[in-house]
Amino acid sequence: MNVIIRFIYSLALLSLGFSAYAGTSVGTSLITDDGTQYQVANLSQEGSDIAQTLKDDIESGKADNFIFYVHGRGKEPNKSLRDVIPDLEKEYTATVLMFHWFPSYKGPLGYPKEEAEAAAPDLGKALKYFQAYKDSHKDEFKNVKTTMLVHSMGNIVFGKFMESYVAGTLNKGLFDTIILNSADADAKGHDKWVSKIDFANNLYITLNEGDNVLGGSAKSQGEKRLGQKTSTMTGKQIPLAGNAKYVDFSETGVNHRYFLKSGQEDNRWLKQFYESVMNGNPVDLNLFTGIKSIEAGNGNKIYVFKGE
Repeated sequence: MNVIIRFIYSLALLSLGFSAYAGTSVGTSLITDDGTQYQVANLSQEGSDIAQTLKDDIESGKADNFIFYVHGRGKEPNKSLRDVIPDLEKEYTATVLMFHWFPSYKGPLGYPKEEAEAAAPDLGKALKYFQAYKDSHKDEFKNVKTTMLVHSMGNIVFGKFMESYVAGTLNKGLFDTIILNSADADAKGHDKWVSKIDFANNLYITLNEGDNVLGGSAKSQGEKRLGQKTSTMTGKQIPLAGNAKYVDFSETGVNHRYFLKSGQEDNRWLKQFYESVMNGNPVDLNLFTGIKSIEAGNGNKIYVFKGE
């Protein structure tokens, strides 16, 4: 691609980005359920407004669960504000704060990996902000569960952040539950950064060989995605993280966004699982009746869910 073509292509991407994200500036932000956007760079000035929104939701009884959501690839934030956040709040009696990285869409064939990785330091800042807020509002969080949901390419942002994470930087138990859902990050090598996650009481990684979104990413990136299966493109088993619980939904017939009920194909086991973990509660997979089998992985177990 010569210089002129690269320049024209860049202009096209910028045009696409600003037309799809009216009012959105390049960078990262935290977004509340009403669409209000707070730049991560300005949290010291704008943080009190976010705090008041969360406080109002909790005190009004609207929410008994807090979800920190990191979105994936797409025309964000409109995609999540329209199709994800309302359902998360309704289905799990939650208040949602979304970490938005931009640009997360570069056309139907684009794969904004570099943009996702570049957002990692700001994700760290946002998590430290949430920790400070939670520490200073202990009474409000006394009966409120906290969940971190990292979806699809959001796991590239999170994984990059964890690569340089220093143990103990965030409080143990900052989140009751962290879910790496349909992770569009390399399966190979994930154990190195996942094993460093020390700020959640429970950590789940979802697998689904039938995820056609991740299937396309695997072809374009030349590596199996973490949310597909725990092997390489040649079928070699990869090391698993010992601190995570791996749940395999391949037999349930779901596709990609199955943390929402609309994507669960009426599978009662998925519904029970997500109703627990999305409300910050653990699931004892050794006793859970929706488990078909427990497979031995390379360093950990994999819990395979029943299709019916």
